Amino acid sequence: MAALEATEPTTFPTTLAGTGDDNVEKDTRVWFDDGNVILAASGVGFRVHRGVLSAASGVFADMFSMRLTRGEDDEIGDCPVVPMYDSADDLRHLLQILYFGRKYFRPDTCADFAAVASTIRMAHKYQVQDALDDALTRLKTYYTTSLHEWQRVCADGSPALQRPSAAEAIVAVSLARLTDTLSILPAALYACCQVDTGALLRGARLPDGTLVLLEPEDVARCVDARVRIVCASGRIGAQALWLDRRAQTCRTEVCPRARLYARSKILYITPGKECDIFRPRGDVITEMLGEQTEVCAACREQMAQNHEREIAKCWMELPEIMALEVPDWPRSE
Repeated sequence: MAALEATEPTTFPTTLAGTGDDNVEKDTRVWFDDGNVILAASGVGFRVHRGVLSAASGVFADMFSMRLTRGEDDEIGDCPVVPMYDSADDLRHLLQILYFGRKYFRPDTCADFAAVASTIRMAHKYQVQDALDDALTRLKTYYTTSLHEWQRVCADGSPALQRPSAAEAIVAVSLARLTDTLSILPAALYACCQVDTGALLRGARLPDGTLVLLEPEDVARCVDARVRIVCASGRIGAQALWLDRRAQTCRTEVCPRARLYARSKILYITPGKECDIFRPRGDVITEMLGEQTEVCAACREQMAQNHEREIAKCWMELPEIMALEVPDWPRSE
């Protein structure tokens, strides 16, 4: 799994140690010779300190208390080995955050989506709240509640999170469901609407090969929402761009005729991008009018303002379009 650009912690040579019939490979990044417990995940061993992990996570504290007091675990030398049911990559990522903190997961770097997703899953599972909050904040910089921010990150990217792939929007939905972070869902499900239905049904694979699928209800939301989005696009094209009334300062009779001519020749809905109505489009009025230079500057400005207003209105309605209830969704920009 790719991690953030950061100073790497001290590494150690790889060795093998036997535990009964199994082999545990010594991790090259998280292995402390003075550690007092070895966590074994997918054949990789991490020698760490019970006190450090217990202080950061009540789940670790309870796990160590139950397992080590029973004396059920194998040992390497005099160090007990606790089997873990996480991938080695996920566990390594969490341990590096717990040990090296912001030196590893630096706030001034643009994080890889897979690293952020891993942090959210693991921090939620082991109840490491500060790491969970930080990772969710990064995820929200892309799957935002703000139309302005959505268009900005679509155009320029987020300074805190590398641009997710289309399929990774499926993972974002699963993380929002896992953590009950409803504010992420409208934008994440909207991004899923840009994925073809076959890919939507096939899901997305995590770096360890785990398949992430949308819940059937969320697949249905995306399929139904596509129809609503196309209808909204038609409303924007009809009501915002091609109003017959001239701007108050317009003194020419040419503008209404020119706009009517353009309406009959050009579609507002772009083939292949029918469901991506919030994408940055630059000077959409010039794009739509083409060579209709007879339209005066005042009417062009009115059309641009109407277009922005209708797009903002549609964004405010996004939870309803996606058949969601999101109490804290903003109702004004």
